[in-house]
Amino acid sequence: MGKTILVIEDDPDINVLIKITLQSAGHKVISVLRGEDGLKEIQEKKVDAVLLDIIMPEMDGYQVIKILKSKKSTKDIPVIFVSSKTEEKDIEKGLSLNAAGYIKKPFDPEKLSEEVEQFLRGN
Repeated sequence: MGKTILVIEDDPDINVLIKITLQSAGHKVISVLRGEDGLKEIQEKKVDAVLLDIIMPEMDGYQVIKILKSKKSTKDIPVIFVSSKTEEKDIEKGLSLNAAGYIKKPFDPEKLSEEVEQFLRGN
């Protein structure tokens, strides 16, 4: 049985692409368009991993991961950034916030699925 993955991505098209890709790999996917909504979902449902965009209105991905990693109930959930911020300093910042991984946009859906599987197996 697949894992439950929360996708927090403000671009509706990319959100749907990630959701379909992960569902095709057998996972249950909860998808939201805002960081605040993602934080709400993660309090109400058990998730095995989070795919998180960085550039979002109101609350960016950096703020979301800081909140997740500061709470006992969510600090061990792997967070994988999926972002168009592709410079080395951006990747280093993401990983320094205890992200499990960093996938650059644009991404190949098959490669995204493979990378997510690798992160999930690492747990």
